[in-house]
Amino acid sequence: MINCWFATLLCVSVFQLCFCQRDFEDFVSPGNSRFRYSSVELRTIATNALSTPIRPAWNYNLPKEMQRRKRGRAGGVRRRNKCRKHRPFLPTLIMGNVQSISNKIEELCANTRYLSDFRYASILSFTETWLTTNHSDSYVQIDGFKLYRGDRDLAAAGKKSGGGVCAYINHLWCHPNNAFIKNQICTPNLEMLTVSVRPYYLPREISHILLCTVYIPDRSVAKAGSQELSSAIHELEVESPDAFIVVNGDFNHGTLRRPGSAYYQHIDCPTRGDAILDLCYSNIKDAYTADRLPNLGEADHNLVRLLLKYRPIVHRLKPKLINIKKWTTEAEECLQDCFDNTDWSVFTDSCSDIHELTDTISSYIKFCEDLVVPSKSVKCYPNNKPWVTKEIKQIINEKKHIFGSGNKAELKVIQRQLNKAIRHEKSRYKQKVEKCFTDNNMSHVWRGLRLMSGFTNSTNTTYQLPQSSEGYANELNSFYNRFDYTNFSSEVGNLNERLSHSPDPFLVVTEDMVRQQFARTNPSKAAGPDMLTPRVLKSCSSQLAGSFLCAIILPGFCQICVF
Repeated sequence: MINCWFATLLCVSVFQLCFCQRDFEDFVSPGNSRFRYSSVELRTIATNALSTPIRPAWNYNLPKEMQRRKRGRAGGVRRRNKCRKHRPFLPTLIMGNVQSISNKIEELCANTRYLSDFRYASILSFTETWLTTNHSDSYVQIDGFKLYRGDRDLAAAGKKSGGGVCAYINHLWCHPNNAFIKNQICTPNLEMLTVSVRPYYLPREISHILLCTVYIPDRSVAKAGSQELSSAIHELEVESPDAFIVVNGDFNHGTLRRPGSAYYQHIDCPTRGDAILDLCYSNIKDAYTADRLPNLGEADHNLVRLLLKYRPIVHRLKPKLINIKKWTTEAEECLQDCFDNTDWSVFTDSCSDIHELTDTISSYIKFCEDLVVPSKSVKCYPNNKPWVTKEIKQIINEKKHIFGSGNKAELKVIQRQLNKAIRHEKSRYKQKVEKCFTDNNMSHVWRGLRLMSGFTNSTNTTYQLPQSSEGYANELNSFYNRFDYTNFSSEVGNLNERLSHSPDPFLVVTEDMVRQQFARTNPSKAAGPDMLTPRVLKSCSSQLAGSFLCAIILPGFCQICVF
């Protein structure tokens, strides 16, 4: 049961010790550290290893430096795609220009039957199919795939023949009832077929998939076709902001790149000779990596396989564990009683200056809040939607339990409850955003809009200084540091003397004024440097106003100094 390398090593070591007049043997660990063993120690190790009957356990009877290092399993894009098979996070594609699919359908059927690359591909997308009304769907059908055709309209395109696009959707990846043709465009400059797909599995951050198969007939109309394509894609973005849009096909030197566009091109291998004519764009960066496949039949374009490189947000980012306070009426009343029974003079008598007093009172208020108000830990996943609440998660867990039991009648009932709960929570979130408009709370409005649209301001704008020279930098330093080297002692002394001899108080602060300011605080704001939450100041404004006025504010005025 012992590996040959270890048995050979022990035999050679013992042989050298016995017959070569050596009393020790050196071993080198994987970390290049040298260890020395005597002949008696090596015989003992060999006896213990040979006496172990089970292979996984023999390695643990050896010293650490002799144990084999554990190796990880193979990784990479191909390995991950092979493990996912027909349930990828995003669709795997095989695309290309086939130049008449009717005379290559036998080869295509053989590929999908005997080659795993074709059999497990989510989508097969082809251009220049040359299909007409004379070709029935059954003639170009592939087992296990649903065909979606976008034949060329000869009158609209101004052509006599050719053209056409099509897409095959794998049944293992998406049910045929969950895919439909959303849009079809046929002009002299552009042919485009858009298929809306909702597969069995999608990451939560993606609502559905829009597959756009594009064919620009000629290089002379590439610019006009690209403009029409950009307009069509913009309309799809407006209708489906959370969809994953993948645009592929024969662009014939056209492009989808435009100012303000967030589409990324994934094909970097030649598709016809040394030129890259077949392109694939998507609205997710690093979603695919391209791999060349042999051409289909006698077509002059190679097929391209797009392997999935994308990883969902929930796999890339770890969930955050957030501690939140459970504010209730009972907790607020208990906290108010705690502050009512506090002797604030203890803090004023024990502290020597205003800074120590402020830190002490702030720490005491924070201690009381942590002691009285209960808290709980909430795990926030990076792909959570704002309307996915605790009630919806409970229904989803119940649905999983019913699905495992195999009761189809109860499964339909729980599915209706889930759909109703999702509609209700989405409506509540919509009303919450609309209420921010009526309350003129624009910060919450824009935060909600960014959350719903998925917009993130990731562009880092750099501003160049008007004069990037050493002299300009020294001038800025002199201006902003002028208070450090200028002596204002005479001005400060005159001002303090005038304030101390003034008959009328220059500033009056009452307990009601402090209470009003505490009551106006926004409880949803974050705590400041003193770690006092606005919720505490607002809920206990009557109890804290007097203590802050007598202990902090008025002593601070007595020690006022102008800098």
